[in-house]
Amino acid sequence: MEVGASATYPDGLKVTLDAINDSRCKEGVQCIWQGELAAAMTAQGGGFGNEEQKRFHLPRICRGE
Repeated sequence: MEVGASATYPDGLKVTLDAINDSRCKEGVQCIWQGELAAAMTAQGGGFGNEEQKRFHLPRICRGE
């Protein structure tokens, strides 16, 4: 899914990918901190009464794993 894209589910829930923060260490570079990969999404409809924004942090992983 690309930033700005949306997916709508059968129950009417619409999820939009608002942003991706990718601060992971670049390939071939030695880093002190591995960084993180996080997605910011907006959900509306379905079981949500109002529009809600959420940020999801994925486990710290190195590129290429």
